[in-house]
Amino acid sequence: MANKRNNVLLGIMIATIIALCLGSCASAPDMTGVTTWYVKETGRNSNNGISEETAFKTLEKAIKQASKTSIKTIIVIGTITSKTIVDTYTFDDEILITGKPDATEAEQAVVRSSIGLSGILNGKFKPSAIKLEHITLNGNGTQFKYALLQVTEGAKITLGTGAKVINNNASYGGGVWAGNGATFVMESDAEISGNKANYGGGVYIYNATFIMKDDAVIKDNSADRSGGGVCAVDGSKVEMSGNAAIQNNRASAEGGGIDISNSTFTQNTGTVSDNISGKGSDINKE
Repeated sequence: MANKRNNVLLGIMIATIIALCLGSCASAPDMTGVTTWYVKETGRNSNNGISEETAFKTLEKAIKQASKTSIKTIIVIGTITSKTIVDTYTFDDEILITGKPDATEAEQAVVRSSIGLSGILNGKFKPSAIKLEHITLNGNGTQFKYALLQVTEGAKITLGTGAKVINNNASYGGGVWAGNGATFVMESDAEISGNKANYGGGVYIYNATFIMKDDAVIKDNSADRSGGGVCAVDGSKVEMSGNAAIQNNRASAEGGGIDISNSTFTQNTGTVSDNISGKGSDINKE
Protein backbone atom coordinates (compact mmCIF):
# COMPACT_ATOMS: atom_id res chain seq x y z
CA MET A 1 0.00 0.00 0.00
CA ALA A 2 2.86 2.35 0.91
CA ASN A 3 4.62 1.65 -2.39
CA LYS A 4 1.44 2.39 -4.34
CA ARG A 5 1.01 5.69 -2.48
CA ASN A 6 4.64 6.62 -3.12
CA ASN A 7 4.25 5.84 -6.82
CA VAL A 8 1.19 8.07 -7.00
CA LEU A 9 3.05 10.95 -5.29
CA LEU A 10 6.04 10.47 -7.59
CA GLY A 11 3.73 10.58 -10.60
CA ILE A 12 2.16 13.82 -9.39
CA MET A 13 5.59 15.38 -8.85
CA ILE A 14 6.78 14.42 -12.33
CA ALA A 15 3.57 15.73 -13.90
CA THR A 16 3.96 19.02 -12.02
CA ILE A 17 7.57 19.43 -13.15
CA ILE A 18 6.63 18.75 -16.77
CA ALA A 19 3.78 21.25 -16.59
CA LEU A 20 6.07 23.92 -15.17
CA CYS A 21 8.67 23.29 -17.86
CA LEU A 22 6.08 23.44 -20.61
CA GLY A 23 4.66 26.67 -19.20
CA SER A 24 8.11 28.21 -18.99
CA CYS A 25 8.99 27.20 -22.53
CA ALA A 26 5.67 28.49 -23.85
CA SER A 27 6.11 31.91 -22.21
CA ALA A 28 9.66 32.46 -23.48
CA PRO A 29 9.57 34.46 -26.74
CA ASP A 30 11.39 33.17 -29.79
CA MET A 31 14.19 35.74 -30.27
CA THR A 32 15.36 34.29 -33.58
CA GLY A 33 15.78 37.12 -36.08
CA VAL A 34 14.73 39.79 -33.57
CA THR A 35 16.60 43.06 -34.16
CA THR A 36 14.41 45.66 -32.48
CA TRP A 37 12.58 46.54 -29.26
CA TYR A 38 9.30 48.47 -29.61
CA VAL A 39 7.73 51.14 -27.38
CA LYS A 40 4.30 52.80 -27.61
CA GLU A 41 1.90 54.48 -25.21
CA THR A 42 -0.61 51.63 -25.29
CA GLY A 43 2.06 48.98 -24.71
CA ARG A 44 2.77 47.13 -21.47
CA ASN A 45 6.05 46.57 -19.71
CA SER A 46 4.91 43.01 -19.05
CA ASN A 47 5.00 42.40 -22.83
CA ASN A 48 8.07 40.94 -24.53
CA GLY A 49 8.64 44.14 -26.55
CA ILE A 50 9.73 42.41 -29.76
CA SER A 51 6.88 43.52 -32.03
CA GLU A 52 4.48 46.43 -32.48
CA GLU A 53 1.68 44.28 -31.08
CA THR A 54 3.68 43.37 -27.97
CA ALA A 55 5.45 46.69 -27.42
CA PHE A 56 6.71 47.97 -24.08
CA LYS A 57 5.09 51.04 -22.56
CA THR A 58 8.25 52.88 -21.42
CA LEU A 59 11.63 53.74 -22.85
CA GLU A 60 13.23 52.78 -19.56
CA LYS A 61 12.05 49.19 -19.93
CA ALA A 62 13.30 49.02 -23.52
CA ILE A 63 16.69 50.51 -22.65
CA LYS A 64 17.07 48.08 -19.78
CA GLN A 65 16.42 45.16 -22.14
CA ALA A 66 18.78 46.58 -24.77
CA SER A 67 21.52 47.07 -22.19
CA LYS A 68 21.68 43.35 -21.41
CA THR A 69 21.18 41.87 -24.90
CA SER A 70 22.72 42.23 -28.34
CA ILE A 71 19.56 43.96 -29.62
CA LYS A 72 20.46 47.67 -29.53
CA THR A 73 17.71 49.34 -31.59
CA ILE A 74 14.53 50.74 -30.02
CA ILE A 75 11.65 52.00 -32.16
CA VAL A 76 9.15 54.43 -30.65
CA ILE A 77 5.72 54.38 -32.30
CA GLY A 78 3.54 57.49 -32.01
CA THR A 79 3.51 59.82 -29.01
CA ILE A 80 4.55 58.61 -25.58
CA THR A 81 5.01 60.33 -22.23
CA SER A 82 8.24 59.48 -20.52
CA LYS A 83 10.75 60.14 -17.78
CA THR A 84 13.68 57.80 -18.31
CA ILE A 85 16.72 57.63 -16.04
CA VAL A 86 19.57 55.44 -17.26
CA ASP A 87 21.53 55.17 -14.05
CA THR A 88 21.33 51.58 -12.85
CA TYR A 89 23.00 49.80 -15.76
CA THR A 90 25.76 50.41 -18.29
CA PHE A 91 26.41 49.12 -21.79
CA ASP A 92 29.41 49.17 -24.12
CA ASP A 93 27.59 49.33 -27.49
CA GLU A 94 25.56 52.38 -28.47
CA ILE A 95 21.78 52.07 -28.20
CA LEU A 96 19.75 53.66 -31.02
CA ILE A 97 16.34 55.13 -30.17
CA THR A 98 14.47 56.00 -33.35
CA GLY A 99 11.09 56.43 -34.98
CA LYS A 100 9.44 53.90 -37.24
CA PRO A 101 11.04 54.08 -40.72
CA ASP A 102 7.72 54.05 -42.63
CA ALA A 103 5.72 55.90 -39.98
CA THR A 104 2.42 57.53 -40.83
CA GLU A 105 1.77 60.98 -39.38
CA ALA A 106 0.07 59.42 -36.37
CA GLU A 107 2.98 57.03 -35.86
CA GLN A 108 5.74 59.65 -35.92
CA ALA A 109 7.86 59.31 -32.79
CA VAL A 110 7.29 62.03 -30.19
CA VAL A 111 8.32 61.79 -26.56
CA ARG A 112 6.46 64.33 -24.46
CA SER A 113 7.07 65.53 -20.97
CA SER A 114 4.25 66.60 -18.68
CA ILE A 115 3.68 68.27 -15.33
CA GLY A 116 5.51 66.35 -12.62
CA LEU A 117 8.18 64.93 -14.90
CA SER A 118 11.69 66.39 -14.66
CA GLY A 119 12.97 65.98 -18.18
CA ILE A 120 12.62 63.06 -20.57
CA LEU A 121 15.93 61.24 -20.85
CA ASN A 122 18.76 61.26 -18.31
CA GLY A 123 21.83 59.28 -19.33
CA LYS A 124 24.49 58.43 -16.75
CA PHE A 125 27.57 56.29 -16.27
CA LYS A 126 30.47 55.77 -18.64
CA PRO A 127 30.68 54.10 -21.16
CA SER A 128 26.94 54.16 -21.83
CA ALA A 129 26.00 55.77 -25.17
CA ILE A 130 22.60 56.55 -26.68
CA LYS A 131 21.76 57.94 -30.13
CA LEU A 132 18.44 59.51 -31.08
CA GLU A 133 17.15 59.63 -34.68
CA HIS A 134 13.81 60.51 -36.30
CA ILE A 135 12.30 61.46 -32.96
CA THR A 136 11.13 64.65 -31.23
CA LEU A 137 11.51 65.38 -27.51
CA ASN A 138 8.82 67.95 -26.68
CA GLY A 139 8.54 69.75 -23.36
CA ASN A 140 5.08 71.18 -24.09
CA GLY A 141 6.27 74.59 -22.93
CA THR A 142 6.16 73.40 -19.33
CA GLN A 143 8.44 74.87 -16.65
CA PHE A 144 10.84 72.25 -15.26
CA LYS A 145 13.89 72.39 -13.05
CA TYR A 146 15.79 70.20 -15.51
CA ALA A 147 16.47 70.01 -19.25
CA LEU A 148 14.56 67.60 -21.47
CA LEU A 149 17.76 65.74 -22.26
CA GLN A 150 20.46 65.26 -19.62
CA VAL A 151 23.79 63.50 -19.95
CA THR A 152 26.32 63.16 -17.16
CA GLU A 153 28.94 61.00 -15.43
CA GLY A 154 30.95 60.29 -18.60
CA ALA A 155 28.01 59.05 -20.67
CA LYS A 156 27.43 60.08 -24.31
CA ILE A 157 24.24 61.11 -26.08
CA THR A 158 24.02 61.94 -29.79
CA LEU A 159 21.24 63.75 -31.62
CA GLY A 160 21.30 62.44 -35.19
CA THR A 161 19.17 62.52 -38.33
CA GLY A 162 15.68 63.89 -37.74
CA ALA A 163 16.14 64.32 -33.98
CA LYS A 164 14.67 67.42 -32.33
CA VAL A 165 14.58 68.81 -28.78
CA ILE A 166 11.94 71.52 -28.55
CA ASN A 167 9.62 73.66 -26.48
CA ASN A 168 10.89 73.30 -22.91
CA ASN A 169 11.57 75.70 -20.02
CA ALA A 170 14.20 74.99 -17.35
CA SER A 171 16.63 76.67 -14.99
CA TYR A 172 19.82 75.42 -16.68
CA GLY A 173 19.68 74.15 -20.25
CA GLY A 174 16.19 74.48 -21.65
CA GLY A 175 16.80 71.70 -24.16
CA VAL A 176 19.95 69.87 -23.07
CA TRP A 177 22.13 69.77 -19.95
CA ALA A 178 25.53 68.02 -20.18
CA GLY A 179 27.97 67.83 -17.29
CA ASN A 180 30.62 66.02 -15.28
CA GLY A 181 32.73 64.58 -18.07
CA ALA A 182 29.84 63.75 -20.41
CA THR A 183 29.84 64.11 -24.20
CA PHE A 184 26.94 65.57 -26.15
CA VAL A 185 26.95 65.44 -29.96
CA MET A 186 24.69 67.05 -32.55
CA GLU A 187 25.12 65.76 -36.11
CA SER A 188 23.32 65.47 -39.45
CA ASP A 189 20.22 67.76 -39.32
CA ALA A 190 19.61 67.56 -35.56
CA GLU A 191 17.74 70.54 -34.12
CA ILE A 192 17.31 72.24 -30.74
CA SER A 193 14.75 75.03 -30.87
CA GLY A 194 12.09 76.95 -29.00
CA ASN A 195 13.50 76.30 -25.52
CA LYS A 196 14.06 78.69 -22.63
CA ALA A 197 16.23 78.77 -19.48
CA ASN A 198 17.97 81.12 -17.12
CA TYR A 199 21.32 79.91 -18.48
CA GLY A 200 21.71 78.07 -21.77
CA GLY A 201 18.36 78.45 -23.48
CA GLY A 202 19.19 75.65 -25.90
CA VAL A 203 22.15 73.84 -24.29
CA TYR A 204 24.00 74.15 -20.97
CA ILE A 205 27.48 72.57 -20.76
CA TYR A 206 29.19 72.13 -17.39
CA ASN A 207 32.67 70.55 -17.40
CA ALA A 208 31.67 68.50 -20.44
CA THR A 209 32.25 68.22 -24.20
CA PHE A 210 29.83 69.46 -26.86
CA ILE A 211 30.44 68.63 -30.53
CA MET A 212 28.24 70.25 -33.17
CA LYS A 213 28.71 69.30 -36.84
CA ASP A 214 27.15 68.63 -40.25
CA ASP A 215 23.88 70.59 -40.62
CA ALA A 216 22.92 70.62 -36.95
CA VAL A 217 21.17 73.77 -35.79
CA ILE A 218 20.40 75.54 -32.49
CA LYS A 219 17.84 78.26 -33.11
CA ASP A 220 15.06 80.36 -31.60
CA ASN A 221 16.00 79.65 -27.98
CA SER A 222 16.25 82.22 -25.20
CA ALA A 223 17.98 82.75 -21.85
CA ASP A 224 16.92 85.14 -19.10
CA ARG A 225 20.60 85.53 -18.24
CA SER A 226 23.42 84.05 -20.37
CA GLY A 227 23.79 81.88 -23.45
CA GLY A 228 20.64 82.11 -25.51
CA GLY A 229 21.77 79.23 -27.70
CA VAL A 230 24.60 77.67 -25.68
CA CYS A 231 26.13 78.36 -22.27
CA ALA A 232 29.45 76.58 -21.57
CA VAL A 233 31.13 76.85 -18.16
CA ASP A 234 33.80 75.39 -15.87
CA GLY A 235 36.26 73.67 -18.18
CA SER A 236 33.87 72.69 -20.95
CA LYS A 237 34.93 72.12 -24.56
CA VAL A 238 32.73 73.22 -27.45
CA GLU A 239 33.63 72.36 -31.03
CA MET A 240 31.76 73.46 -34.14
CA SER A 241 32.29 72.29 -37.74
CA GLY A 242 30.57 71.52 -41.03
CA ASN A 243 27.51 73.67 -41.76
CA ALA A 244 26.39 73.72 -38.13
CA ALA A 245 24.54 76.89 -37.14
CA ILE A 246 23.66 78.76 -33.95
CA GLN A 247 21.20 81.43 -34.99
CA ASN A 248 18.27 83.61 -33.96
CA ASN A 249 18.75 83.01 -30.24
CA ARG A 250 18.41 85.64 -27.54
CA ALA A 251 19.94 86.30 -24.09
CA SER A 252 19.07 89.14 -21.74
CA ALA A 253 22.59 89.55 -20.31
CA GLU A 254 25.37 88.14 -22.51
CA GLY A 255 26.06 85.65 -25.27
CA GLY A 256 22.96 85.66 -27.43
CA GLY A 257 24.38 82.82 -29.51
CA ILE A 258 26.96 81.26 -27.20
CA ASP A 259 28.40 82.28 -23.85
CA ILE A 260 31.82 80.85 -22.95
CA SER A 261 33.06 81.06 -19.35
CA ASN A 262 36.32 79.38 -18.29
CA SER A 263 35.88 77.03 -21.26
CA THR A 264 37.09 76.64 -24.84
CA PHE A 265 35.21 77.23 -28.09
CA THR A 266 36.73 75.95 -31.35
CA GLN A 267 34.89 77.04 -34.49
CA ASN A 268 36.45 75.18 -37.39
CA THR A 269 33.56 76.07 -39.70
CA GLY A 270 29.86 76.70 -39.24
CA THR A 271 28.05 79.94 -38.38
CA VAL A 272 27.00 81.84 -35.28
CA SER A 273 24.76 84.63 -36.50
CA ASP A 274 21.66 86.78 -36.04
CA ASN A 275 21.62 86.32 -32.28
CA ILE A 276 20.68 89.08 -29.82
CA SER A 277 22.08 90.02 -26.41
CA GLY A 278 23.07 93.01 -24.32
CA LYS A 279 26.72 91.90 -24.48
CA GLY A 280 28.30 89.68 -27.13
CA SER A 281 25.31 89.22 -29.40
CA ASP A 282 26.71 86.15 -31.17
CA ILE A 283 29.69 85.04 -29.05
CA ASN A 284 30.67 86.17 -25.57
CA LYS A 285 33.91 84.87 -23.99
CA GLU A 286 35.02 85.46 -20.43
